Amino acid sequence: MNLKKLSKTIYLEVLVVILIALLSFVSFNHFFSNTESGGYYQNIISALMGAIFTVVITSFLLKQQVRSEELREQNVEVFKKK
Repeated sequence: MNLKKLSKTIYLEVLVVILIALLSFVSFNHFFSNTESGGYYQNIISALMGAIFTVVITSFLLKQQVRSEELREQNVEVFKKK
């Protein structure tokens, strides 16, 4: 994978993470702006939003780690050939 394509992919993934964070904040604010604080449903939905955001961030980090390992392995192969 060339560098330009990789950087576009990284920027796209960062944009998706930021978009999910903003949408979850806005939706959370919209759903619970008229309710009393400390409600049971508010706690459940906030936990679900947190879990979804955690899954997205974790998958992003794992993809970055895999790309880094692949690049390192390619560099080792090039070094062995020289």
